[in-house]
Amino acid sequence: MYMKNTHLLFFVLLWFCTLGTASNEPQPVVWSPLLQLTNHTEIVSIAYTEEGEAQVVTPREELRLFEGLRRLEINDALYWMNGPMLFLDEEWQITNVDLENTLAPLLSKDPPPVATPPFIVVIDPGHGGQDPGAVVNGYQEKDIVLDTSLMLQAKLEDVGITAKLTRTNDVFIALEDRPVLARQKGASIFISIHANQAANGFAAGIESFILPAANFPGTSNTRTPYQQSMTANRFDVRNLLLADALQRPIIQATGAFDRGIKRERFAVLRDAPCPAVLVEIGFMSNTNDLANMLDPEWRKTLTEALRDGIVAIKPEIKNPE
Repeated sequence: MYMKNTHLLFFVLLWFCTLGTASNEPQPVVWSPLLQLTNHTEIVSIAYTEEGEAQVVTPREELRLFEGLRRLEINDALYWMNGPMLFLDEEWQITNVDLENTLAPLLSKDPPPVATPPFIVVIDPGHGGQDPGAVVNGYQEKDIVLDTSLMLQAKLEDVGITAKLTRTNDVFIALEDRPVLARQKGASIFISIHANQAANGFAAGIESFILPAANFPGTSNTRTPYQQSMTANRFDVRNLLLADALQRPIIQATGAFDRGIKRERFAVLRDAPCPAVLVEIGFMSNTNDLANMLDPEWRKTLTEALRDGIVAIKPEIKNPE
């Protein structure tokens, strides 16, 4: 029988107790047994290792969850939950918000629609003007993401999808104004395109970001006030499904390292008027990633995969009977 790591449990629970310090109205974390997954999908088998790993098999997926971690793997795709899996009250548990708003929609045979018609995609090329973003060897993030965004817009319009940009040239737009522009342009989904940079030149790969749920920190555990619910938290499930629809195709098409779907309260996500995701298409500080981003053929592959992911979630327009 697995014996829980009492030291790990203490520190993780202490971490959760600090969630209330960022707000005058702390909300308790609600836990649910992992076995309650059976309320949402058929379970073929479930096993727990001595190292604290839960292995769940459904008719369509294989899941891995890890004690004390927010890491979730589904068919080798990587996601970050809002909270960790813990051994509580003699059973494995996850937060109820992850059970209902992370695992349930990802495992559903019939997930809710991401958007409703009319379908308008607003693409947000990061940075611009006096804000170059990451700069490596004279190459500027603002130029790479603008070129990528324009290419994506063209590919969407080629298949009949209305796509608008927050900027079409080298101008500066304040972060707080970008969700406003998305609202003004009638966005059904909002995609912010960025390129990463790290002090470690070995860091590589593609990652997508969505908002964390209220009461939970971002993946990086920053102490941004996170008790309060943000405007775009009303799209929590659809944010996740949007990110999943984009991250999976671009990883498969480009062969990039999958850094997963993560959670942060970036300014462009907090007040989005619709489901929103921020996609980091690679690390400019990594030689191979930068070479890819500068390659028009690679960007073509990337934007075609993004287009295909968007097409897959486009709502059907039913003719009146």
